[in-house]
Amino acid sequence: NIKSSSEGSHDFFPRNDDTPGAPRHLSGAFTEDGTLTMTWAPPAAGTFSGTIEYYVFEFQPVQDTKNATWAYGTATLNTTTLLVDGSSTSKNVKAGYLFPFKDYHIRAATLLEDETNHGLFSEKILVQHPFSVPSGQPQNVQVTQPSDDPFSYPPSATQLIVTWESSANLWVNNTPIQGFEITATANYQTTPIVEVHAAKWHEDDPEIGSFSSGLTRLQPNTEYKIVVCALGKGGKSEPSLTVTGKTREYFPSQAPSNVSLLERNTNNITLVWQPMSRNHLKSNGEIIGYSIHKVSTGDIDCVGVRCGSVSQCQVEPQCEFGECIYGNQPNGTLCDDGNPETEHDQCMDGVCIGIHTGKHTQRVELSRTMVMNTRSSGAGYMPLLEEYWFPLWSGSWIYRWDKSGNYIQRFTAGGSSNSIRQLWGEVNTTFYYVARWSNRLCAKLGPYPTSTVHWTFSPPGSSSVGGVSADEHYVYCMETNSPHIYVLDKDNGQQVKVVTLNGGVVGTLNGALAVIKDKIYYGTGNMFYRYNLDDGEFDGFSFQVATSISNMFFTGNEICLSSGGSNIYCYRVLQENMWKPFDQPKFLDNVEQVRTLSFSTRGIGGGYCPWLKEYWYPWWSGSWIYRHLLDGTYTVRFRSVGSRSSNRQLWADTHQHYYLASARNIIKARWPRNQQVWSYTLPTTAGGVSSEGTNVYAMTLSGPSVYVLHTSNGQLIKTITLDAGNGGDPFNSMNGGMFVVMNKLYRGDSSSRRTVYRYDLSTGEYDGFQFSTSVSISNLAFDGRDACVSSGASAIRCYQILSHNIYDSPSHATAQLIEGSQLLNNEMNEVLSQQLPSNFFKKCFSGVLHGFSPSTFHSRCDNKGPTVTVARVSSGSGTGRVIGGYSPISWTTTTGYHRAHNAFLFKFDNNQFERTDQTLTRPQNAVYHRSNYCPTFGGGFDFYIQSTCRRASTNSHSYRGIGYSSSWLAGASNFDLDAVEVFYMTDESYDPCRDVHCPPSDCRPDNHCVLGNCVATFRPDSFPCNDGDNSTAFDACFAGFCIGKKHYTSTSSYILQDLDAGRTYAIQVRAHTAIGGGPLSNGMKIKTIEKPPSQPPQNIVAEPTSSNSIMLFWDAPAPAMQNGPVRGYEVYINSQTPAVKRGNFMSVPITLLQPFTEYNFSVKAFNGAGLSPMSSLVSVRTGEDLPENPTQVQAEIIIESEGEALHVHWSSPLRPNGIILHYTVYYQEVGGHWKMENTTDNDRSLTIENLSPFTSYLVRVSAWTSAGEGVPSRTIVPKTGEGVPRSAPSNLKATSLSQTSIEVSYDPPTTNEGIITSYTIYSKP
Repeated sequence: NIKSSSEGSHDFFPRNDDTPGAPRHLSGAFTEDGTLTMTWAPPAAGTFSGTIEYYVFEFQPVQDTKNATWAYGTATLNTTTLLVDGSSTSKNVKAGYLFPFKDYHIRAATLLEDETNHGLFSEKILVQHPFSVPSGQPQNVQVTQPSDDPFSYPPSATQLIVTWESSANLWVNNTPIQGFEITATANYQTTPIVEVHAAKWHEDDPEIGSFSSGLTRLQPNTEYKIVVCALGKGGKSEPSLTVTGKTREYFPSQAPSNVSLLERNTNNITLVWQPMSRNHLKSNGEIIGYSIHKVSTGDIDCVGVRCGSVSQCQVEPQCEFGECIYGNQPNGTLCDDGNPETEHDQCMDGVCIGIHTGKHTQRVELSRTMVMNTRSSGAGYMPLLEEYWFPLWSGSWIYRWDKSGNYIQRFTAGGSSNSIRQLWGEVNTTFYYVARWSNRLCAKLGPYPTSTVHWTFSPPGSSSVGGVSADEHYVYCMETNSPHIYVLDKDNGQQVKVVTLNGGVVGTLNGALAVIKDKIYYGTGNMFYRYNLDDGEFDGFSFQVATSISNMFFTGNEICLSSGGSNIYCYRVLQENMWKPFDQPKFLDNVEQVRTLSFSTRGIGGGYCPWLKEYWYPWWSGSWIYRHLLDGTYTVRFRSVGSRSSNRQLWADTHQHYYLASARNIIKARWPRNQQVWSYTLPTTAGGVSSEGTNVYAMTLSGPSVYVLHTSNGQLIKTITLDAGNGGDPFNSMNGGMFVVMNKLYRGDSSSRRTVYRYDLSTGEYDGFQFSTSVSISNLAFDGRDACVSSGASAIRCYQILSHNIYDSPSHATAQLIEGSQLLNNEMNEVLSQQLPSNFFKKCFSGVLHGFSPSTFHSRCDNKGPTVTVARVSSGSGTGRVIGGYSPISWTTTTGYHRAHNAFLFKFDNNQFERTDQTLTRPQNAVYHRSNYCPTFGGGFDFYIQSTCRRASTNSHSYRGIGYSSSWLAGASNFDLDAVEVFYMTDESYDPCRDVHCPPSDCRPDNHCVLGNCVATFRPDSFPCNDGDNSTAFDACFAGFCIGKKHYTSTSSYILQDLDAGRTYAIQVRAHTAIGGGPLSNGMKIKTIEKPPSQPPQNIVAEPTSSNSIMLFWDAPAPAMQNGPVRGYEVYINSQTPAVKRGNFMSVPITLLQPFTEYNFSVKAFNGAGLSPMSSLVSVRTGEDLPENPTQVQAEIIIESEGEALHVHWSSPLRPNGIILHYTVYYQEVGGHWKMENTTDNDRSLTIENLSPFTSYLVRVSAWTSAGEGVPSRTIVPKTGEGVPRSAPSNLKATSLSQTSIEVSYDPPTTNEGIITSYTIYSKP
């Protein structure tokens, strides 16, 4: 074991070159127990003089520069020195003196008496540790399963924990053990799994060493035989006694095989598959059952159908019987709503919704003040806890205050935490960051209540650190008097980049740094400057604060600061709080009239269109619907679907559909095509309609029944009978006075009761709430917040039902602390509430409700604590302005001024809020009390509401502010008021969680309210749970919800029932252990046997296209009723043999029909199995055509007309081809020109006058319809009668024949009025 070293000697101790030589023949060897035995001879004679007192031995461990050893790695070990008596020539060095299992270089020197320096060292020798096999065997071997991790599932099933001990004769400080070998062998394995566990001995170890190691890469649900051996340089020890251990069960890693079809019919499919036993290698446990998964696949109807693209919150659609079926992503899935002003976007019911975080304000003024002990310098805000934290400057204490300004307690911060200049809390955790002034560093601490320091960062400059801030990405650390902001990684504090401020003013930074969205707010002195976060450029915006800045904190929308004392000034820099989520609308417990509108409501019926934000009012006696803007302005009208009249209510959903309660029908129409989707007939006259979600709610004119219909097809789902309880609802006639919101149904009838009752749709019971209206209800329009009613006239009164509009896009809703104001709108209420203590205020006085009287005001509001007065100006330039004041002390009737430091005046000028400063010039005159005064503020007075409570005046005596003067409040110093309200502060503080219930569940064991939202800890997916449905099995958590399998069995076969006939299903089977389900089997497609469609075609519509053709339209039967791909349709005329057989189209022209003839049409659908039932009949009449000729035309002479008239009469055409509008009679003398005369309406006779007597005429008659003039009748030739001659005989001559006779001669008359029967000759002498 002794080898000579070729290395030269090296001095480890001082030596004397003149005294003695080195010891000779140095040798050494290790024994089995680790002892080093050395021998040597004294120096040669003549190489020393004197007595040898000691031999100096140096033991240098050999450094292995290539291979790490099991015990020492690559560490460099120290050299050991030993003095041995000079009379000795041998030495046994015990094992505890040297490092175990190390080879050594050894050398020796001689030290004489009375000498301080030794002589020459001998040459080094190398002594190597012997190779050996550890004796004995590991003992007390035990095997356990790994402990469960509550935050993961399933528990580990591929690992076992092995523990053992090494006995005293093995585990000592010079042990030969380098490590241990653990061998695990399963029954089915020939090759064992081997793990090697390295061992390292320490002097502090007990005499018996205990070890533990994890065996990995094991098979689930498998028993292993396990032994442990010790490993030494020479080999392995005897193995331990064999022990056994079994891994946990796990999900099956293989799907069931040989899934096949056993039988099928029209509605059932029977499946079988190869059962899986627990002995199957990949079963991974006892198979407790199987779940069967079915999905409808594309059928023949889907050929050529292309489903539209899905949104980011929907899954890929599937086509079923030609219909695209869209599913939603799990709620909580991250998305992007496309709005840069929202954050934390998540999918909710298929829609991406972000939280509106507000905009930077462009006008910053004092928004509120608080009083808290800020402990001099340094401050911070913890968003998750909603607490203000103030560190003690000269110590490590941090003082906690709640959001109402109440002290909670103090705690000690970690590290050297004095001189904290600023503190910044994380939004969703209780980690926080501090800027330490004197230590010149930023640090990350927490999570509270712990104070662990996770990292620190020291800027490279020489200045003290003055500020720290953080956003969702980085931490920002800044020195005072330096423009550089160091951007740090939140996890490790490493510098990412530097942003340098450019412009503005950089000065002393006393904790006034805030990174807010895309801006940096930097405060120095009494000014704040705003910079762009991306480039550090000053954006030109700054504002002055009320005091010098010694500390600052940011609350999510306000920067709050102080000069180190107790007065804190807050300035709103964001319009909305960026850290608070959207609140759902809440029902108001006190419903009052909030506004009025004035326009014609057209009698009965009304509604609201949310997607256009318009009021729609149907004309009761016609089919027109009139559209009005929100301010009542009329825009346009349109015809209701199907031109229906007598519409008692109109309701529009948010998906561009509207519903009519018309006659006995509920009709759904699609906008803007104005096309009917479906119609449902009620038992009696419809009284109202509303919709919410997938349900449509309809009621009849009277009675308690609510008919619940499905929005997609109008099918009746169920009927709810409302229970009036003790509410007193008589269920009299209702003219559209109903609406449904948030599962509540409001109902008001048209009787003189003027009351609206509220019902819970879950139970149908009256829930105890009702409110009165000032008019009887003839129509109602619910606009998402207000119910607007009228008696059918132009005066519309709106009553606020919800806290805010349910149709509005999600955004943060700030608390509205003032309840029941008729003067403050929601926005005003929110803004003013920010100035008030965090308690609710209730109305004690209203001039409109209680009378404008000081005595009434004092009797209702005195001694009630802090109050808010709100009034509205009704004269001068400030008409319509809302003004008021806050008094922190009670009103009394004791005459005199009273001190109040926190009182203020305010105004809303065009909805722009302004208030006076927190500091009054004369706080002792803040308010004035007197029995015959209404609320009065300030000395002189700043705001004096006089004894009538309707007249007021202002001054500028005790309050102050920017631009404050005697006309600041109302635009003039004397003015009238038309409304005054006073509200007193209650003991109920605002808590966003007060109405929020967060029940825990199997999959959400920890569910609690944070900032008004339920924040839950989800169980891991696949964690077993109970969905409460006894019809399901293998319930497991998914995305925080417990979902069970509807189709399951414990055998290797299953019958899928209640399937749709003629539909193709993709079917898969999954095996389950107690841990959960394994992979799905390969999908197999099976189609149920077709049967004839069980529903006829729907919505048959027939429209005439000409006098001998119509166009017929219809919709296919509902997909679930088709029972197989519809191949075509048969059209029947008057229920006879089908006139048309078509392919799979849903419209057809019908030609060769008779004009103006009523036909009854019906349609049947057919698939491969046969025909559907006959559809309902639809009647239609063809269009009008030209009529045929009139018949039996005759003409008669009118005797009394002296031959100048004919009376013509006739019979109707055999085929009029429409409604005869009138007839035209044509006539002419033979050889003359045609003349015509028209009858009145459809009279069938006409007298033609002023004709020539004794003349033949040609006469014929034609008929007219809306299509035009028909063919004329046959021509008749009547002749007028004889008349009196109209001309005298001509050429009269008289010739004397004798004395007594004269011959008279003449020609006949020139006109022919008939046959001349005689002449009369007149003569006189």
